[in-house]
Amino acid sequence: LDSDAAAKAKLQEQMRQEMEEEMARLRGRVRQDIEDKARAQDEMQRQMEAERAATQAQMAAQLEKEKARLQADRERLEAQRTEAKRRAEEKEAELKAAALRREQMKKEERERLRQRLADEAARKHAEAVEAAVQLQRIFRGYLA
Repeated sequence: LDSDAAAKAKLQEQMRQEMEEEMARLRGRVRQDIEDKARAQDEMQRQMEAERAATQAQMAAQLEKEKARLQADRERLEAQRTEAKRRAEEKEAELKAAALRREQMKKEERERLRQRLADEAARKHAEAVEAAVQLQRIFRGYLA
């Protein structure tokens, strides 16, 4: 009876040990699964961070490109405005010069007309003086 009890106790001890070993193996597997899931989650997190960083870098590059385009547009418009202003000033100067030339031509024309009238008046005066001198001669001839 003792040998049956001893065999039973030995069998129970062996079963308990096997169960503990199985439990230890299961705990090891669970721990390994938890570590694998944590590594996978870390890897997924790292990939998401990398994708987010790449997206941010792409957006920043796009923003810089847009800023550069806007700056180029601004500079081009400023150059056009400056050129238009320069052309307007040039045109205004040409118009002023043309007006001055017209005014000068008018002055010269008035001076030529005045000179022609003065010459005409002097010629007529000379003719009148000549006529008066001839009339005097004629009267003197009659009176003499």
